[in-house]
Amino acid sequence: MGYSEVLCRICGVSFNINRFRTDQEPPSAAWSGYLYVDHSECPDKGGCCFVQASLPPTEQIKYPASEFDNSGLNEDDVEHIPGPDCGQCAAYNGHRISVEAMKGCNTFQCLVYKPQGWQTQADDDEFEAKGDYLLSGLGDEMPSRDIDWPTVFPQRHGADSPRADPCIWDLDEANEYAMPFHPTCLEIFKRVSLHRYSVVNIHGLTQWWRIENTYRDFHDFPREKVVKDGQEQWWNHGLGNEYLVANPCLIPGLEPLLQSCQDLDTSDSEPILTTIATEASNNDPFSKLPLEIRHCILVHLDFQDVVNLRLTSRLFLQLPNPVLYELTISVLHK
Repeated sequence: MGYSEVLCRICGVSFNINRFRTDQEPPSAAWSGYLYVDHSECPDKGGCCFVQASLPPTEQIKYPASEFDNSGLNEDDVEHIPGPDCGQCAAYNGHRISVEAMKGCNTFQCLVYKPQGWQTQADDDEFEAKGDYLLSGLGDEMPSRDIDWPTVFPQRHGADSPRADPCIWDLDEANEYAMPFHPTCLEIFKRVSLHRYSVVNIHGLTQWWRIENTYRDFHDFPREKVVKDGQEQWWNHGLGNEYLVANPCLIPGLEPLLQSCQDLDTSDSEPILTTIATEASNNDPFSKLPLEIRHCILVHLDFQDVVNLRLTSRLFLQLPNPVLYELTISVLHK
């Protein structure tokens, strides 16, 4: 079979995500095994460099990509450090996403079919006690499906090496398979499930996996195009697609950003739109409408329509927090 990635059943993204560090970060900020990088594919004057990976950072000499051939570096002991615009697809560019934002992107967990003689434990979730599946421990090294099954910790209910796979290759052994996912993906699923059904519907999730169980079913599932683009034999870390591996539950800087908006805006209770006077404002048909009507128009539009409206009418160039809040809530409820 050759190398064959086990992907997250929920989001379709790999558990083996690599990251190139920037030249201002320590070696620990680079995540990868052996990565072959063709220096000739680095952008001209892109700021990429290569160093001898086995040397301490203080002894490393940075060779620009254009000088690689004459650097004397051993190709088996080379680390690629990208510039801001480098699009090498073996890893995500550290200039475009931080280590903190990627926290947990290589962590996996599984839903495992309950074994015979299963008994409840103190740390069991409610759905584990009532349903057919239990949560495994966590792991951060997902092997190729043709090599071995992954190891997880802690060992819960005797499951230390679940048969993790988004596909079920042998229906006669369906109960021996375990459904792999990112813990953050399951957390998002839980929140959506609670919002829609007032219950965490793990039964529905596992039934979807068991019914649409083939390789074709998995890859035909409607996902974002960039997810499908990444699903090559080795994950394709496409430039601009870094958001796929960003932690959706722990977003660096979001809380202080939201707090700053709340602190700066003391008039959230009044739906007043900030306007910018221009010479052409008298010709703007929206200028004849009361502020309350403009507010009502905005909250019935989606984000893209609001963006387009702001481009055509300077009356909506700056939006107050109440409008942004209502737009966000409406999108979350769709």
